[in-house]
Amino acid sequence: MKKILLFLIPVLLSGCLSNGFSKFYHGKTLEETQACTWLEPIQIPEVRHMPNLPLDDILNQMYTEGFAITGYAAWEGPNDEGDQEALEQAAKVGAALVLWRADYTHTKHGSTTHTTYHPGKTIYTGSSFVHIAGTTSTHTTPYSVDRYSYDAIFFGKLTNTPDYFRARIVEPPISFFRAMDKRIGGLVTAVMKDSIVYQANIFPGDIILKINDTTFTHEIPAISLMHAGENTLTIWRDGKEIIKTIFLP
Repeated sequence: MKKILLFLIPVLLSGCLSNGFSKFYHGKTLEETQACTWLEPIQIPEVRHMPNLPLDDILNQMYTEGFAITGYAAWEGPNDEGDQEALEQAAKVGAALVLWRADYTHTKHGSTTHTTYHPGKTIYTGSSFVHIAGTTSTHTTPYSVDRYSYDAIFFGKLTNTPDYFRARIVEPPISFFRAMDKRIGGLVTAVMKDSIVYQANIFPGDIILKINDTTFTHEIPAISLMHAGENTLTIWRDGKEIIKTIFLP
Protein backbone atom coordinates (compact mmCIF):
# COMPACT_ATOMS: atom_id res chain seq x y z
CA MET A 1 0.00 0.00 0.00
CA LYS A 2 1.30 3.44 -0.91
CA LYS A 3 1.89 5.89 1.93
CA ILE A 4 -1.46 7.36 2.88
CA LEU A 5 0.04 10.67 3.97
CA LEU A 6 1.89 11.62 0.79
CA PHE A 7 -0.26 14.71 0.25
CA LEU A 8 0.61 15.89 3.79
CA ILE A 9 4.27 16.37 2.77
CA PRO A 10 5.96 13.49 4.61
CA VAL A 11 9.65 13.75 5.46
CA LEU A 12 11.86 10.79 4.64
CA LEU A 13 15.00 9.90 6.50
CA SER A 14 17.69 7.28 6.28
CA GLY A 15 19.46 6.47 9.50
CA CYS A 16 18.54 5.65 13.06
CA LEU A 17 16.11 7.92 14.93
CA SER A 18 15.67 8.57 18.62
CA ASN A 19 11.93 9.26 18.16
CA GLY A 20 10.54 9.78 14.68
CA PHE A 21 7.09 10.56 16.08
CA SER A 22 8.58 13.69 17.63
CA LYS A 23 11.25 14.61 15.10
CA PHE A 24 8.90 14.53 12.12
CA TYR A 25 5.73 15.78 13.80
CA HIS A 26 3.69 18.47 12.01
CA GLY A 27 0.64 19.96 13.65
CA LYS A 28 -0.67 21.64 16.76
CA THR A 29 1.58 22.27 19.74
CA LEU A 30 0.47 21.62 23.30
CA GLU A 31 -0.40 25.31 23.74
CA GLU A 32 -2.45 25.36 20.54
CA THR A 33 -4.31 22.20 21.50
CA GLN A 34 -5.11 23.60 24.94
CA ALA A 35 -6.46 26.78 23.31
CA CYS A 36 -8.94 24.86 21.12
CA THR A 37 -12.37 25.30 22.68
CA TRP A 38 -13.77 22.63 20.37
CA LEU A 39 -11.54 19.97 21.95
CA GLU A 40 -11.97 18.25 25.28
CA PRO A 41 -9.41 19.08 28.00
CA ILE A 42 -6.16 17.13 27.82
CA GLN A 43 -6.61 13.43 28.61
CA ILE A 44 -4.30 10.48 29.06
CA PRO A 45 -3.56 9.54 25.43
CA GLU A 46 -4.12 6.14 23.90
CA VAL A 47 -2.40 4.48 20.96
CA ARG A 48 -3.87 2.21 18.30
CA HIS A 49 -2.66 0.45 15.19
CA MET A 50 -3.61 2.37 12.04
CA PRO A 51 -6.03 0.38 9.85
CA ASN A 52 -5.09 -0.42 6.28
CA LEU A 53 -7.57 2.06 4.77
CA PRO A 54 -7.43 5.23 2.64
CA LEU A 55 -6.81 8.36 4.69
CA ASP A 56 -10.31 9.81 4.19
CA ASP A 57 -11.87 6.56 5.42
CA ILE A 58 -9.69 6.65 8.53
CA LEU A 59 -10.58 10.28 9.26
CA ASN A 60 -14.29 9.59 8.77
CA GLN A 61 -14.12 6.55 11.05
CA MET A 62 -12.32 8.49 13.76
CA TYR A 63 -14.68 11.47 13.44
CA THR A 64 -17.60 9.13 14.06
CA GLU A 65 -15.90 8.19 17.34
CA GLY A 66 -15.45 11.86 18.18
CA PHE A 67 -11.83 12.46 17.15
CA ALA A 68 -10.44 15.17 14.85
CA ILE A 69 -6.93 15.26 13.40
CA THR A 70 -4.48 17.64 15.09
CA GLY A 71 -1.15 16.49 13.63
CA TYR A 72 0.77 13.84 11.71
CA ALA A 73 4.24 12.40 11.23
CA ALA A 74 5.75 10.36 8.38
CA TRP A 75 9.27 9.07 7.86
CA GLU A 76 11.40 6.10 6.86
CA GLY A 77 13.73 4.21 9.15
CA PRO A 78 14.63 0.92 10.83
CA ASN A 79 12.11 -0.95 12.93
CA ASP A 80 13.06 0.61 16.27
CA GLU A 81 9.93 2.64 17.10
CA GLY A 82 6.90 1.54 19.09
CA ASP A 83 3.85 2.43 21.14
CA GLN A 84 5.87 4.08 23.91
CA GLU A 85 7.45 6.61 21.53
CA ALA A 86 4.03 7.33 20.01
CA LEU A 87 2.50 7.91 23.44
CA GLU A 88 5.36 10.19 24.48
CA GLN A 89 4.73 12.48 21.51
CA ALA A 90 0.94 12.35 21.98
CA ALA A 91 1.36 13.54 25.57
CA LYS A 92 3.81 16.21 24.45
CA VAL A 93 1.31 17.79 22.01
CA GLY A 94 -1.86 17.13 23.99
CA ALA A 95 -3.32 14.53 21.63
CA ALA A 96 -5.98 12.17 22.96
CA LEU A 97 -5.19 9.43 20.45
CA VAL A 98 -2.47 8.45 18.01
CA LEU A 99 -2.81 5.92 15.19
CA TRP A 100 0.42 4.61 13.70
CA ARG A 101 1.77 1.92 11.45
CA ALA A 102 5.12 0.73 10.11
CA ASP A 103 5.16 -0.98 6.71
CA TYR A 104 8.21 -2.89 5.50
CA THR A 105 9.68 -1.33 2.34
CA HIS A 106 13.05 -2.96 1.66
CA THR A 107 16.23 -4.37 3.16
CA LYS A 108 19.43 -2.36 2.95
CA HIS A 109 22.55 -4.45 2.46
CA GLY A 110 26.13 -3.34 2.91
CA SER A 111 29.35 -4.01 4.74
CA THR A 112 31.63 -2.32 7.22
CA THR A 113 35.40 -2.51 7.17
CA HIS A 114 37.48 -2.70 10.33
CA THR A 115 41.26 -2.32 10.37
CA THR A 116 43.18 -3.62 13.36
CA TYR A 117 46.76 -2.59 14.13
CA HIS A 118 49.09 -5.10 15.72
CA PRO A 119 51.97 -3.15 17.31
CA GLY A 120 55.57 -4.09 16.63
CA LYS A 121 58.06 -5.14 19.27
CA THR A 122 61.75 -5.30 19.99
CA ILE A 123 63.39 -8.56 21.03
CA TYR A 124 66.87 -9.37 22.30
CA THR A 125 68.58 -12.21 20.44
CA GLY A 126 71.44 -12.63 22.91
CA SER A 127 73.87 -10.50 21.03
CA SER A 128 71.72 -7.68 19.65
CA PHE A 129 68.27 -6.12 19.65
CA VAL A 130 65.96 -6.79 16.68
CA HIS A 131 62.91 -4.60 16.00
CA ILE A 132 59.89 -6.27 14.41
CA ALA A 133 57.59 -3.76 12.68
CA GLY A 134 53.87 -3.59 13.48
CA THR A 135 51.28 -4.99 11.09
CA THR A 136 47.63 -4.34 10.23
CA SER A 137 44.79 -6.63 9.30
CA THR A 138 41.52 -5.69 7.62
CA HIS A 139 38.21 -7.45 8.19
CA THR A 140 34.93 -6.90 6.31
CA THR A 141 31.62 -7.51 8.09
CA PRO A 142 28.41 -7.68 6.02
CA TYR A 143 25.12 -6.34 7.39
CA SER A 144 21.43 -6.21 6.46
CA VAL A 145 18.97 -3.64 7.86
CA ASP A 146 15.21 -3.80 7.25
CA ARG A 147 13.67 -0.43 6.39
CA TYR A 148 10.12 0.62 7.26
CA SER A 149 7.76 3.38 6.18
CA TYR A 150 6.15 5.00 9.23
CA ASP A 151 2.85 6.89 9.33
CA ALA A 152 1.26 8.40 12.43
CA ILE A 153 -1.86 10.54 12.87
CA PHE A 154 -2.58 12.46 16.08
CA PHE A 155 -6.15 13.27 17.17
CA GLY A 156 -7.87 15.50 19.69
CA LYS A 157 -11.13 14.51 21.35
CA LEU A 158 -14.07 16.63 20.17
CA THR A 159 -16.45 18.23 22.61
CA ASN A 160 -20.03 17.09 22.22
CA THR A 161 -22.18 20.15 22.92
CA PRO A 162 -25.24 21.49 21.08
CA ASP A 163 -23.38 24.58 19.88
CA TYR A 164 -21.32 22.48 17.44
CA PHE A 165 -22.51 20.80 14.25
CA ARG A 166 -20.57 17.55 14.53
CA ALA A 167 -20.40 16.33 10.93
CA ARG A 168 -17.58 16.18 8.41
CA ILE A 169 -18.74 17.93 5.25
CA VAL A 170 -16.98 18.03 1.88
CA GLU A 171 -17.79 19.18 -1.64
CA PRO A 172 -20.33 16.94 -3.41
CA PRO A 173 -19.18 15.08 -6.54
CA ILE A 174 -19.28 16.82 -9.92
CA SER A 175 -22.01 14.41 -11.05
CA PHE A 176 -24.31 15.87 -8.39
CA PHE A 177 -23.63 19.42 -9.54
CA ARG A 178 -24.42 18.40 -13.11
CA ALA A 179 -27.66 16.75 -12.05
CA MET A 180 -28.70 19.85 -10.08
CA ASP A 181 -27.37 22.17 -12.80
CA LYS A 182 -25.65 24.30 -10.15
CA ARG A 183 -23.04 24.14 -7.40
CA ILE A 184 -24.97 23.60 -4.22
CA GLY A 185 -24.82 21.53 -1.08
CA GLY A 186 -22.37 19.87 1.26
CA LEU A 187 -21.77 16.12 1.34
CA VAL A 188 -21.80 14.56 4.81
CA THR A 189 -19.00 11.98 5.11
CA ALA A 190 -19.12 11.31 8.88
CA VAL A 191 -21.38 12.11 11.83
CA MET A 192 -20.18 12.07 15.44
CA LYS A 193 -22.10 9.57 17.53
CA ASP A 194 -24.60 11.04 20.01
CA SER A 195 -24.23 14.56 18.59
CA ILE A 196 -27.22 16.71 17.66
CA VAL A 197 -26.62 15.76 14.02
CA TYR A 198 -26.61 12.06 14.91
CA GLN A 199 -29.82 12.45 16.94
CA ALA A 200 -31.48 14.15 13.95
CA ASN A 201 -30.83 11.01 11.86
CA ILE A 202 -28.56 12.73 9.36
CA PHE A 203 -26.30 10.10 7.80
CA PRO A 204 -23.05 9.89 5.81
CA GLY A 205 -23.98 10.21 2.15
CA ASP A 206 -26.63 12.86 2.78
CA ILE A 207 -26.17 16.16 0.94
CA ILE A 208 -27.32 19.24 2.84
CA LEU A 209 -28.97 21.66 0.40
CA LYS A 210 -30.34 24.32 2.73
CA ILE A 211 -30.23 25.26 6.39
CA ASN A 212 -33.40 27.12 7.27
CA ASP A 213 -33.92 29.38 4.24
CA THR A 214 -30.25 29.71 3.25
CA THR A 215 -28.63 27.74 0.47
CA PHE A 216 -25.78 25.66 1.90
CA THR A 217 -22.35 24.84 0.45
CA HIS A 218 -19.46 22.93 1.99
CA GLU A 219 -17.43 26.13 2.55
CA ILE A 220 -19.96 27.50 5.05
CA PRO A 221 -19.82 26.37 8.71
CA ALA A 222 -23.23 24.78 9.19
CA ILE A 223 -23.65 26.08 12.72
CA SER A 224 -23.30 29.66 11.46
CA LEU A 225 -26.65 29.32 9.65
CA MET A 226 -28.48 27.98 12.68
CA HIS A 227 -30.17 29.75 15.59
CA ALA A 228 -31.57 28.92 19.00
CA GLY A 229 -34.72 26.87 18.69
CA GLU A 230 -35.88 24.73 15.79
CA ASN A 231 -33.76 24.63 12.61
CA THR A 232 -34.89 23.06 9.35
CA LEU A 233 -32.38 21.27 7.10
CA THR A 234 -33.22 20.34 3.53
CA ILE A 235 -31.41 17.10 2.69
CA TRP A 236 -30.87 15.29 -0.62
CA ARG A 237 -31.06 11.53 -0.01
CA ASP A 238 -31.67 8.70 -2.46
CA GLY A 239 -32.64 11.08 -5.26
CA LYS A 240 -35.16 13.18 -3.40
CA GLU A 241 -35.39 16.03 -0.90
CA ILE A 242 -36.28 15.33 2.71
CA ILE A 243 -36.56 17.62 5.72
CA LYS A 244 -34.71 17.16 9.00
CA THR A 245 -35.09 19.26 12.14
CA ILE A 246 -32.38 20.13 14.67
CA PHE A 247 -33.18 21.93 17.91
CA LEU A 248 -30.55 24.18 19.51
CA PRO A 249 -31.00 25.30 23.13
